[in-house]
Amino acid sequence: MKNNIYVRLIVIAACLVLCGYFGPWWGPAGAMVIVAGLMGLTVRQGILYGGIVMGLIYKTIAVWQWSKDASGLLEKTGLMLGGLSPFMLIIVTTLIGVVTGVLAGWLGSVLGKVVTAR
Repeated sequence: MKNNIYVRLIVIAACLVLCGYFGPWWGPAGAMVIVAGLMGLTVRQGILYGGIVMGLIYKTIAVWQWSKDASGLLEKTGLMLGGLSPFMLIIVTTLIGVVTGVLAGWLGSVLGKVVTAR
């Protein structure tokens, strides 16, 4: 049972990273909907896996972009958003990823059940 969870998380993460790297900004959310529907995840699993994986991916990308930032863009963006530090911007980005993943996982699992019910 535990191996099944790890395999599902790895498959979901691989699909989302590929769609996010080679596709548009909304690619990982669309991939999460499709993957959750095709894998036949329950609503609880779709919400949990979607939130965890999308949150980790968004956090990883935010930290990676922050480490490459030589122009101080994160500090300038934080000032425009009320004086947020780069660390707080990473947290906000992670929360956006979690919410997006939760909604995409929920939608995919529900659509998967609707499609297979017929």
